[in-house]
Amino acid sequence: MMLTAKQARYKRTDLDYTKKTIEEVRHSSDGGYSVTCTDCLGCYVDNVSDVIPEIGDTIRLYGNAEWGGIIRGIDIIKPNGESHTVRYNTPKEQDALHKKELQKMKDDKKKKFKENKSKLDEAYRNLPEVFQKRINKFRKNNRNFRVDYEDYEMFCCTEAIKIADKLKTGDAIKDFHKLDYEDQIKLVDIDPGHSGNTFGIAVALAYQYVTTPDNVALMHGALAPLVGSEEYGCVPRIRKKRNI
Repeated sequence: MMLTAKQARYKRTDLDYTKKTIEEVRHSSDGGYSVTCTDCLGCYVDNVSDVIPEIGDTIRLYGNAEWGGIIRGIDIIKPNGESHTVRYNTPKEQDALHKKELQKMKDDKKKKFKENKSKLDEAYRNLPEVFQKRINKFRKNNRNFRVDYEDYEMFCCTEAIKIADKLKTGDAIKDFHKLDYEDQIKLVDIDPGHSGNTFGIAVALAYQYVTTPDNVALMHGALAPLVGSEEYGCVPRIRKKRNI
């Protein structure tokens, strides 16, 4: 890529990078490349230039690559010393881009919620009371829960009810969970769009519903392990005191 004059000046003294040797290259369906480097560090190389990463090349990753952070720049350095910039942003540029992407995600979530609100409202009305209490808890503790997470949580809840209504008992649900997927979909008409997380939560909720129903409202949210209990609405947010 062609750097702007501002990028070129900054890059000449930019020492915030990690250098690794490429040990494996896999071509992705979108035209890019998934590469694995020494120390098992992996990353995605965009298909935005004529540079093709190859085994034995050195890759220079700008940003917090070691810890799964945002990679703001990639150089491919060939064995003969030729260095090719795949992409590059200064920290300020990357920060601005990140904020822009976050805002787009928020806008997309709001749009999706607006489109699905009537369906979510109907699904909520059809929930058993203990599941309504569960949703109410998240709504109360996180004012953004409906927009950010309710569609995901509602999917887990409705699938849990489907499993519980079909299998009836805790032992039957335990046996169901041990089956291969092909046998599970034969036994219960579960949605084909499950991830490992949504399916696991649905089964756990179903088990609690038929054994100890009150626990349905007490269990942590479906995405709490990823985003945190406070963020999801499992517990009230801790208000920070202002210094006067």
